[in-house]
Amino acid sequence: MTQPVRIGVLGTGKIAARALIEPALSVPEVQVTSVASRVLDRAERYAQGHGLRTWSTYDGLLDDPEIDVVYITLPPSLHAEWSIKAMEAGKDVLCEKPIAANAAEARAIDAAAIKTGRIFIEAFHYHHHPLARRVRDLVNARAVGEIERVTASFLLPRRFFGPGDIRFDSSLAGGVLMDAGCYCLHAIRHLLGEPRGVDAATAVVSEDDPGIDLSMTVDLGFDGGVTASAEASFLREEAPETVLEVQGTRGRIAVSSLYAPQWGGRLTGNWDGHSFDEAVDPTPSYVFQLQELVRCVRGGSPVITSAADGVATMKLIDACYAAAGMKPRQGSTGAC
Repeated sequence: MTQPVRIGVLGTGKIAARALIEPALSVPEVQVTSVASRVLDRAERYAQGHGLRTWSTYDGLLDDPEIDVVYITLPPSLHAEWSIKAMEAGKDVLCEKPIAANAAEARAIDAAAIKTGRIFIEAFHYHHHPLARRVRDLVNARAVGEIERVTASFLLPRRFFGPGDIRFDSSLAGGVLMDAGCYCLHAIRHLLGEPRGVDAATAVVSEDDPGIDLSMTVDLGFDGGVTASAEASFLREEAPETVLEVQGTRGRIAVSSLYAPQWGGRLTGNWDGHSFDEAVDPTPSYVFQLQELVRCVRGGSPVITSAADGVATMKLIDACYAAAGMKPRQGSTGAC
C-alpha cells in the first residue's frame, strides 16, 4: 500500500480544522501529522484534539523528514516567506489563498517552485468541486451563447469575525479583497481569462485601520466588450451571500454558494426558452481539494491552482487596490 501523503500544518489558524483535518478523515491517502506555532502552548492546545505532533518553531516542522507537504495557514503577509522556505527545505506546499501579499511576492513563490521543482498549490478549494467544473463546462460550451457579462459577489457579516482577526490588520496584509474578494476575482478570471484592465474600484475603509478595505466593488473590462464586476464585503447585515451570474446572448446562469457548495449551493439557468435548476453535491469542497493534492503529489497531475495562476490573481488584486486609491498589501519579504 502506498504511504499516505503526510501533511504538517504551519500556523494554528482556525481554517486548518475545517479545510484539512476534518476532510482528511474522508481521504485515506492523506495523513495530518504535525502542527507548528511559535508559541508552544498554542501548538499543544491545537494538537490535543487531533493527535498531532507539535513544533515550537516553523523551521522545526520544515526539517521533519516525516512530512511531505506543508499546509500554510499563516496570515497572507507571511505566505511568501514560508512557502519559499518550505520548498527550499524539500517540501511540497498547500498554501491558503491568496498566494501572497502582492504580485511581486507571488512571482517570488513561482520562481522558487520552478527552481526547486516542488509542487505548490494555492488553496482555492472551490475550484476542484464538481460545481465549479460544471459552470466552466457550461460557459466553455457556449450554453448561454457568447458571454456578455459576469458578476460575482461574496458578502459576509462583520459578526462572523472575532476581535483581533487578521482580516482587519493591514500589517498582516488583511482586507476584504484579500479574503472574500479574491474568490470573486479568481472565478471571473477562470471564466473570462485575463481582463484588459480595471475600469473602476471603490472601497469602504476601516476607521480603525485606513489600510483595511471592509468592502470593495470592482468593474473589469475584457476584450470584445465583455464586462465583469466583483463585490466583496464584511459589512453585510443579513446572512452571507455568494452569487455568481453569467449573462450570455442566449440566456443566463446563476450559481449560489459557488465558493462553498456545502453551504447549500445551487445552479440555475435558462437559455432559448429552456430552464433548469440543479442541486449540488454537498461534499465539502475541501475533500475534493485533498483528492487533487494527492493526484498532484503522488500521480504527477498538473497543478490547476498553481503559483503561476496565483501571480495572475495577485496582479489583478494589486491593480484593484490601485484603482481604489489604496496601496497594495505588504509582506514580510519586503517585495512590492
